[in-house]
Amino acid sequence: REALPLSQPQDFEVFQTSDGRGMGIRALRNFKVGEEIMREYAVLRVPNSQAASSREEADEKHRLAVHQAFELLSPETKQAVLNLSSNQDNPPDDDFEYFTASPELRIYETNSFVLDNGGYDLSGKYDRDYGGLFLTIARINHSCKPNAQHFWRHDLQQTLIHAVEAIHKGDEILICYGPADCQTTADRQSYLLKRLSFTCHCPMCIEENAFRADDRMIELSTLLESIRDRLSMIGESGDKKKEASHIRILVERCETLLKQQGLDRASGTMKAVLRYGYQISSVDGGGELETMNSVQQMYLEKLLQVVGVGEGLGSPNYLEVEHLLREIQARAVT
Repeated sequence: REALPLSQPQDFEVFQTSDGRGMGIRALRNFKVGEEIMREYAVLRVPNSQAASSREEADEKHRLAVHQAFELLSPETKQAVLNLSSNQDNPPDDDFEYFTASPELRIYETNSFVLDNGGYDLSGKYDRDYGGLFLTIARINHSCKPNAQHFWRHDLQQTLIHAVEAIHKGDEILICYGPADCQTTADRQSYLLKRLSFTCHCPMCIEENAFRADDRMIELSTLLESIRDRLSMIGESGDKKKEASHIRILVERCETLLKQQGLDRASGTMKAVLRYGYQISSVDGGGELETMNSVQQMYLEKLLQVVGVGEGLGSPNYLEVEHLLREIQARAVT
């Protein structure tokens, strides 16, 4: 059965924003942190790239793939796709390809998501070679500090939206289109302008560096790079325990920065940071086994909470982290 726009009149509604951002979605009831707001199948699913001998051939294959997928839809569903907005209201001045693109291609390029989970999936199963267009989720507007999170569930073949902040009746539901959490205001706005032809005016962007937000993001990016480098070389210095202790200090600083920025509830970066913490606590640095188990348990408990908020309590990641946590708890008992 083809996907059509979701109808959940008790939960949310599509509305016209008053500040020029087009349509949006607002809550018709309160949502608690971690509560699922909606889940949706893709109406169009298209390969992100195809084998080609040139960029021109690859672009043509992509255009053809979108067109063919669109033509398979019923007239009702086609119209639902065409009712979505694209960046055609702010087209590039010198982009010939943009002006010659079909309406469905412009809409797909503006509204589609890579079917990815931010690189975090303990199951190792991905669909990131594909992009998907979702008729209802496409109506959700952007914020760099959102109150909801979108997450592709490979096991369900659906994208789920969960509240990552308490959402009250009448609040607009907002997700982050990208880029990564640890980008400065200028970098985020550059990405959104180039990719989607709009300038973000969310509170985080308006604030810029007034309360050191950009400084935190720069520090966070530097720390993450240092953690990855040190993890790849751990043991080469000959003192694994000392190196592991230093990495833990960096991990703890990353946690603090994300909490200060209000991005600690379910962000992909927070998942990565906690995963690093668990990974480094698993290193045999000659410490007490009881202490190592205690630290591992701490990071897994934090990770379980973050995964549960952004993905749902039944997600493969949640169940896998829960399994690891139970194993450690069982070892502690014995």
